Amino acid sequence: MLSRFLAREPDYLLKDPGQLPRLFDVLSEDIAPDLKTAAAHCLRRLAVTFQEAQRLNHPALRSQLVKLERLLYENMERSDPLSRLVAVNFAGVIYPPDHIPTRYLILQALGDKDARVRAEARNAFSIFLDPNVANDIVYGRVKLPSFVEFVNHVRFSSPLLSHSS
Repeated sequence: MLSRFLAREPDYLLKDPGQLPRLFDVLSEDIAPDLKTAAAHCLRRLAVTFQEAQRLNHPALRSQLVKLERLLYENMERSDPLSRLVAVNFAGVIYPPDHIPTRYLILQALGDKDARVRAEARNAFSIFLDPNVANDIVYGRVKLPSFVEFVNHVRFSSPLLSHSS
């Protein structure tokens, strides 16, 4: 029911992002596959809504990005491939290409046992196929973090990031 409502009012979660974990939970529940698929499609649409809010520096989303990051990592640990697929999609769509924690999540997804999750991760990394990407500037930010920055983040980040899928 929540996914139907959100299909009509995608900005609702910008006002009350506390419902987002519940929508992610639906993906791993023992319910009809068509309901899971509907929730996944709703979350994919929400990712685009959140991307736009992120680009506009929406205050409600800005305060939720760390919580959302944790939620994505939690979903990467779930056994249900749909949860991991949507988490990779969110990480690739919402966060900027130089956001190391979500790039690390996507990097882990490249080795996922599910082919759809791996394909989503490859799609998220396709931006980096251009050999000049490290020199490009978008919104005043370098698109690709340096290798040293990436390694240091992984090395010194919380235990939440030190596991693999």
